[in-house]
Amino acid sequence: MLGASPVAWAQETPPPTEPRPERLYLNPGALLGSARMVAMGGAYVGIAEGAAGLPSNLASLAHRGPALEKDWDLGFTLSWLDLPFTGTRKRDVDNDGRPDESQDSRQLLGGLLLQYKRFGIGFAMRNSVVSYCATAACAGPSERIRVSLTQSVLAGAMSFGQDEFILALGIYSAQASFRLDSGGTDLRYGDTGVAVDILYRPQGRPWRMGVSVRPEVVGDWRREAGQVPELAGRTLFGAVVSPAVLSVGASWRFGDGAERYNRLSPAARRHLLVEGDALPVPPRTPWTRPPGGGSSAPRWTSSPAWTTRCPRAPSRPRPTRPSWARAPPSRRASAWSTTRCRA
Repeated sequence: MLGASPVAWAQETPPPTEPRPERLYLNPGALLGSARMVAMGGAYVGIAEGAAGLPSNLASLAHRGPALEKDWDLGFTLSWLDLPFTGTRKRDVDNDGRPDESQDSRQLLGGLLLQYKRFGIGFAMRNSVVSYCATAACAGPSERIRVSLTQSVLAGAMSFGQDEFILALGIYSAQASFRLDSGGTDLRYGDTGVAVDILYRPQGRPWRMGVSVRPEVVGDWRREAGQVPELAGRTLFGAVVSPAVLSVGASWRFGDGAERYNRLSPAARRHLLVEGDALPVPPRTPWTRPPGGGSSAPRWTSSPAWTTRCPRAPSRPRPTRPSWARAPPSRRASAWSTTRCRA
């Protein structure tokens, strides 16, 4: 059957009238996003910063940056994956340890957010286009099936208290389409669900925790007039499924200034002072101190310090046991401190 062309197969067997009862599970594809997000993987659920964090945690919509001074902010992210200089049989985009069976593969990720005070709205979309051979010969575009998968979410978020708790709700959509690579009408599937994400970032603590819930979306075939459930001699599935995903992530800041990991932005401080409903406002820490948040890496340095006590009468200082402390980030090497006593 695989060696026969679609035209010859259609002449031998009449086209089916109903799709197959089985469902087709869809893989979202390779990990895409900013360099920081890709490096941290699923842990970014517990960071949720900026537009790059939208695919991981929708709470990023209302998570104000530590340096934000305005009441509003705008951000976007865009990632594109295409490997034109490698053979199609040498790719492993689905990360299963084997060469991909696809003839072509492209993936696109984009997101846009708008913040205003405690609120945020945004949109994120991921699209994957893959072409597969429908026959063993795979002679041309008429014998290749083009599969397109689009996952998108339109969401809103709000922060509570001292920006410690952020809740986001969104309408999550999963769409799929199939057609011949040579062209023709698309055979479409799709449906929607509700996504719920949260982020907890306590003030004065060096850690955060986030939870992301993506619903299972079962998209039935959206049959149009004149369409038959067949493509390139193959009967279509009755529905496609985007699996439910529960993600839990946490992040912890180390080093000097770690307690400022969840510090308030100037805009958030101003908002609390004006419309804070008698909420306490944490003291503002000078920017000259080592930062506790952001993308800078923590730096640990050891500073063995000897302490001495000066008696009333002139005498030789007596050293006590060394104490270990963390030096400021500007001090790259170990420092040795002593105390001199005067007669």
